[in-house]
Amino acid sequence: TFAEHALAAFDPVFAEHGALLTLLGCGAVATALTGPAPLVLALAGAERAQLRILATVVPLTALAQAAAMPVFGVWGAAVLHVAGAAVLTVAMRAACLRRIGVDPTALSLLRRVG
Repeated sequence: TFAEHALAAFDPVFAEHGALLTLLGCGAVATALTGPAPLVLALAGAERAQLRILATVVPLTALAQAAAMPVFGVWGAAVLHVAGAAVLTVAMRAACLRRIGVDPTALSLLRRVG
């Protein structure tokens, strides 16, 4: 796969983690599709809402990763990273809708087209 070849460029030993890179990449794409919700909150003056979300989700994700790594290794950390990113983006989108009335995600574009 592309991920395996990309990782092998750094060291052939890394190539075995291609599936892990693919998982993290899928999480990054999902986050990107949610749009610039954190930036929209900051620009609209809702920094406190943004900070509350970040101050809750990020430490909880880090604690969950720290607890999971001894048992599940890097896969546990990667899955929890993607899950934490999903929770973060959903919470940011909800805050944008609730506080500003704007949906900054790619889903809003699809609704307009359809």
